[in-house]
This record gives sequence, C-alpha cells and structure tokens, in this order.
Amino acid sequence: MLAAALQAEVAAHIDQFADQVDEAGRRLVARNGYHVEREVVSSAGAVSIRAPRVNDKRTDSETMSASGFPR
Repeated sequence: MLAAALQAEVAAHIDQFADQVDEAGRRLVARNGYHVEREVVSSAGAVSIRAPRVNDKRTDSETMSASGFPR
C-alpha cells in the first residue's frame, strides 16, 4: 500500500509538468528508476520499499537553482 502511494504521488508530480520540455523536446521532469531498497518501520512491522526516483531538470529563472521534487 505504501509503494502504491509513492507511485501515485510521483505519477501525479510528473503529469503536472508533462508540458514542460527542453529545446530538444525532452521532458524536464521524468521517472528515473528506483532508489536502493530500504526498510521502513510501521505499526504493522518492517516493510521493504523501493522509492521511485524523479529526474527534475527545471530551474528557477531568478536564482538559476534547481526547483526539484518536493521533499
């Protein structure tokens, strides 16, 4: 259930910025595999999870710093 929630959150974030592309027509926000598997402790016990990765190449036009996926 936790993995499904992470997948849904990442999919919604990527869909939100689907119209933003670079000069070559590639998306600025895209999926990029998974992080290393780790255990998360919940009230139901330890659960192994692989969090999806997001490659976010957008930048803030004023500061020229990465805007990125919210943490």
